[in-house]
Amino acid sequence: MDPRERAAPSAPLEEWLDRLAQKDGAPGGGSASGVLPGIGAALLAMVLAYSDPDDEHGLRARVDALRADALRDTLADAAASAGLGAALARPADDLERDAAIRDTCETGARTSVQLGDTGAALVALLAETADHTVAGVRADLGVAAEAIAAGLGGALINLRGDLALIARHGGEEPVDVLAAAERMDAARLTAAAQATGVREG
Repeated sequence: MDPRERAAPSAPLEEWLDRLAQKDGAPGGGSASGVLPGIGAALLAMVLAYSDPDDEHGLRARVDALRADALRDTLADAAASAGLGAALARPADDLERDAAIRDTCETGARTSVQLGDTGAALVALLAETADHTVAGVRADLGVAAEAIAAGLGGALINLRGDLALIARHGGEEPVDVLAAAERMDAARLTAAAQATGVREG
């Protein structure tokens, strides 16, 4: 079975969580990190449905598009994770093993960057949504911020893990990916601060 099919979070939640719990890696932590911003986007859409039902500020379509992007990121990471698993399973004396690991790790790192871009875009929408949120769903906005921050944090952990494997197997860390990691961390901190603002406000 295609690992992207096994990993699809469109399966019933209980089934998907059971797959996540298996010794498989597709889905794994990266896929889970993609689901979290998707949850955050869905909560943002709910907050907007209550707070701006006529979508006067044009935010709903942007949120929905980013929720679809989060699903794309989840599936892409599962495929990358399956590829890395196959590369790591190669015999130690395989002359192509190191190159295969480096290549699949770079693919995995770039899927984490995609997830980071999706999360960062959602962080920007958190601030815009906050300006229009009615009191009754303000807590949901805070939960959305926490979910997005957690997804960014997970993606960042996976990205740095991939970079470490690249270095361990004789490669160089891609400069553009390193720069993306800094942007992801900044977005994560912003989302966490927004969640704190709701919690303490």
